[in-house]
Parts: sequence; C-alpha cells; structure tokens
Amino acid sequence: MLNLDVSKAVPRTALIYLTALIPGLFFEVSILLGNPELIGNHLAKTQHAIPLSPYLQLAIALFLAFIVGNAFMLFVALIQLLLCYLHRPRLILVEELTRQPLLPLLNWLTQFRFFASRQRFHQFRNRIAKHAADPEKPERVATTAWHRLARKLLQQRYGIDLSDLEEEWEPLFWSIGTPTDVEWRGPLLMIASEASGWCGLAATLLAPELGNRYYLALCLLFILLGLHNDYWVALRRTHPAAIANGQIRALLREYEKDRGAKPATQDPTVPDQNDGP
Repeated sequence: MLNLDVSKAVPRTALIYLTALIPGLFFEVSILLGNPELIGNHLAKTQHAIPLSPYLQLAIALFLAFIVGNAFMLFVALIQLLLCYLHRPRLILVEELTRQPLLPLLNWLTQFRFFASRQRFHQFRNRIAKHAADPEKPERVATTAWHRLARKLLQQRYGIDLSDLEEEWEPLFWSIGTPTDVEWRGPLLMIASEASGWCGLAATLLAPELGNRYYLALCLLFILLGLHNDYWVALRRTHPAAIANGQIRALLREYEKDRGAKPATQDPTVPDQNDGP
C-alpha cells in the first residue's frame, strides 16, 4: 500500500503559496456560477483572437486565481495591521475606564442586596480591583520569566556572559526565539477563509445574481470568523503580556531543539577509555 506524505513531497513554503488559490478559485467559481455569460463572452473573444488549448486555459485560470487570491490575502494582512494600530489606544482606554468609572460603579453596586449576594459578582469585582491596583503585573511576570529563560539560553548555547553587558542585553533577548507564522498571522486556512469571504463580496459586483441571502450569509460568516482571528492576532502583537508570552513559547521551542539535538560523535582517532590497551 502506497503511503505518500504530502508535507514531505511538497515543500512547506510551496504549500503556503498554494493557499492563495483557495480564495482565488472561490472568486472564479462564484462568477462562473453567477454570471456564466461573462466568462463565456471573454473566453470566446480570446479564442477568436488567440486559439488556446484546454490545458493552457486551465493554467491561465489557475494563475489568475493565484493573483486574485494573493491580493485578497494581502488585504487581510492590511486589516490585521490596522487593528494593531487600533489596539494600542484601546489598551489605554480600557485601563482608564477600569479605574474610572467601572471600579467605583462596582463598589457602589455592592450596597444593593441583589448584587451583594452574588458570588460571581464579587469575583468579577475582585478581578477588576486587582487589575486596577496593578495593571502591569501580568506584563511584569511574563517579562521576568522571558528574561530568565533568555539569559539561561544565551549562557548555555552561546556562552555569553550578560554580566558584562549594560543596555546590549535587550537586542540579544529579542534576537533569540522567533514566533511562528501561526502565532504572528494566525492559522493560514483562517486567513484564506476570510479572503474568500471578501472575494465573494467582490464577485457580487461582477455577478449580481449572487446577491442572495444564502451566498451573502456564507461570505459574511467567513469574514466574521476571519475578523475574530485578526482581533486576537492584533492583540498578540500589541499587548505587552501577550508579546512576552509569545517570546516565552519561542524560547521553549529553542530548548526543545537543544534537547532533541544528537550528541556529537566521538573522533575515531581518539581511543575510547573503556577499550583496552
């Protein structure tokens, strides 16, 4: 029985690029089903001017699908970048609203019996009070753990004595441990799904027959799921505690590489101490 592993037969980078075909093919198939006359007229004009074989037509269709899909995936990347800029003022606004007026409002509600008898309400108020008292605690704890792991890895793997450094240690900490593509952009299929949703909305401009509630609901579902992923991606890129946690995960992967590395083979010219004379 043939056992073929596609991940080994095809390079991972090639699979990443081929993901752009998903929204591109969704765009083309949607237009083909919604407005076949548009495709037929352009294809007839092309065949009249330059006769093309079916295989060449298929190659051109795949190439156009890749171009369109890649363009909409770049559009999703732009949305993630814009959300990163919106997250920074949001973090400041949430911190200020937590102190005033959310915490005083919760303290005032404790005077009422309905809220005073609710355990979940007290748990929620305690979490808000702790966050308002020390909002930088999650960031400080995560950053301390990150620095300890990075310091130990720099000393063990590279033999760098950080006691001799002053401000140069921070670039060294940032240089070890790289976040994965999933941590940086989210799952690739989720990005392709959101791009497919935007492609579907764009296809309705060329094929008005697609503007029914079922097709639009499917496109909006893809877009909403993708925007949810974009929200958490922007949060991981901007929140200080999330950034430190991401670096910790990257450092733990570096430790796994050291544990999984094979020991160096012994030089055959050097006699083994266990061997006899």
